[in-house]
Amino acid sequence: MSYNRWSRRRVLVATGGTAVLAGCSTDDDSASNGQDDGSENGADDSEPDEDGPEADGSEPDENDTDEDELEPESDEDSEPDEDDSEADEDSEVEEPDLSEFTLRVVDANGEPAEAMLVVGEGEPHEADIPLEFTGVTGSEGYHHNRIYENEYTIEIDHPDYEGTTIEHSHDGPSEVTVELDVVVDDSAEGDSAEDDDPTGAEEPDHAELVLRAVDPDGDPIQGAVVRGEGEPHEADIPLEFTGITGGDGYHYNLIYENEYSIEIDHSDYEPTTVEHTHDGDHELTVELEPE
Repeated sequence: MSYNRWSRRRVLVATGGTAVLAGCSTDDDSASNGQDDGSENGADDSEPDEDGPEADGSEPDENDTDEDELEPESDEDSEPDEDDSEADEDSEVEEPDLSEFTLRVVDANGEPAEAMLVVGEGEPHEADIPLEFTGVTGSEGYHHNRIYENEYTIEIDHPDYEGTTIEHSHDGPSEVTVELDVVVDDSAEGDSAEDDDPTGAEEPDHAELVLRAVDPDGDPIQGAVVRGEGEPHEADIPLEFTGITGGDGYHYNLIYENEYSIEIDHSDYEPTTVEHTHDGDHELTVELEPE
């Protein structure tokens, strides 16, 4: 090193002290240059170090990690939804078919029994279907209805007859005949009428009601539940009836002549109530609005 410093002094003296030999430096110059180079190189190195994580994708790595952590959660959340929807579809129970049910009531001589009150109740079913129906037999002893295929307990009753209960397995269109025994009355004939109806009020006539449920396009609505309730009457008569519309939208019944409020209900439509004066055979069409 002493040789280099001496050589540089000789050159500086000869040139007026302004020239510097290439490749020759003093210890101070080398130190300062080392610091400058170091600082510049350090800055260059430090900037990549600071920028390095961004350039190397360290922050995206963290984001990627978050996305990776979130994606399985979203997948886990979505899978139960699909499973739940599939479970809901599997849990939907198909309704049984509707079919015609005809009941004929006769007395011990085989003669038709008119004005028999018919009340049916079905076994609980896994599908959400009406389980009850009611009606009255006509002059020929018939009660017509459309009911869901199911197991039913059916009661037939009248003040002048011994009430009867039957079990009916409804698995398709069917007709059942039931025989009732007349109630034996030991009292005098003149007193029997007063005992049966102290008011002496005469029962109104029966007449057929045909009700058809349709949508706004006039197409029939199947499975609409029909419930009718009559005004109180001075005679002791049934005031209520129920039934279900068939595939053609019709419900048939035989009811006493009276004033009725009739409600028609279906799960896909707005319930509708109509006021009906039943003073003879009537056909009534009711339009239901979709929900």
